[in-house]
Amino acid sequence: MAHYQNHFKEANVAISKAQAAKLLTAAEMEVFSASRAPAITQLSAARLSGKVKRARTLRDKHRDLLQRQTLATRERTGTKGGLSGNANDRTAKKLEILEDILQRFSERLEKVQAAASR
Repeated sequence: MAHYQNHFKEANVAISKAQAAKLLTAAEMEVFSASRAPAITQLSAARLSGKVKRARTLRDKHRDLLQRQTLATRERTGTKGGLSGNANDRTAKKLEILEDILQRFSERLEKVQAAASR
C-alpha cells in the first residue's frame, strides 16, 4: 500500500493551484485554498482543528480508494501498475496533494497552539 508514497514528489516542489484544480473536486479545492497563505494564517485554533479533521477524512478516503484500485488492478492484470504501468496515478497524485494539505494544517495548528500556551 505504501508504494504510492513519494511516487510523484519532484524535489519537494509545491503543487500549483492550477495543477490541483485538474485533480480535485470543487469542495476539495476549497480545502486546498484554505491550506495556503494567506488564508491559513487567518484561521483560529478551533477552525484549524476542524480543517485538520476534514483534511484527514479526505486523505483517508482517497488512501482507501487507491488501495482498492491497486488491488483491483492487480487482480485484473497481475501487476500493481496495470498494463500501462501507471494505472491509478491520478488517485496517487490526489492522495499526495491531500497528505500535503493535512500536513500544512497540522503544522499550522501546532504553531498556533504553541503560541497560545506561551
